[in-house]
Amino acid sequence: MNYSSREQTEEIVKQVSDNVYEINMDHITSLYTFYDKLRKAFIRDKEDFIASGNRLGLNSLFLVHSMSSLPNDLAYRSFERNGEFTKIKNPLHAILPLFKYKDGCLDYVCPISRNTTHFSVNGLVSNMWYTSAFTDRSVVAIEPLRDHISDRLVNLNPIDTLIDVGNNDEPISDNAIIIISKDKYEQLSDEMKKELSKRRIYL
Repeated sequence: MNYSSREQTEEIVKQVSDNVYEINMDHITSLYTFYDKLRKAFIRDKEDFIASGNRLGLNSLFLVHSMSSLPNDLAYRSFERNGEFTKIKNPLHAILPLFKYKDGCLDYVCPISRNTTHFSVNGLVSNMWYTSAFTDRSVVAIEPLRDHISDRLVNLNPIDTLIDVGNNDEPISDNAIIIISKDKYEQLSDEMKKELSKRRIYL
């Protein structure tokens, strides 16, 4: 299947309302085959770009951020400001069995003290060996890097670009493309859908 042809693109993507498009996967019999063909097409495009002698400029760079849900005010904020917690192993974990405690019963729950929001550039960062947290999310925001160039951009790296959001949230740009599961989109309030309609949405 050649995914670059206009007819096939129109089969896969259809407009459902202003700035809202639905990606139709009904005709895809194997997601693995589909992803494999897309991966090869992306690699081919990159090879062609390199062979052309062109160079990436600022307008070719896009921040990518995955989320479990859309923030109500469409802004990125730190885990700390969100009041989020994580579990860590008790430092005495190795000797707990000596005291007849069951494994893991004394794990600690602690706040995540981090003032940054993390992005990848021009692609979704891969999962680490111990988590599927980056790709198993229902919302992805893709937006021009140029919209976030400021003193708050503290690290620029293809897989770990950091914006120091601290106590001041970083708005999701009006130029963002939002990819969101259809179920999550349908659960949004009318007010949120209206606010989102300033951006391009793919279900």
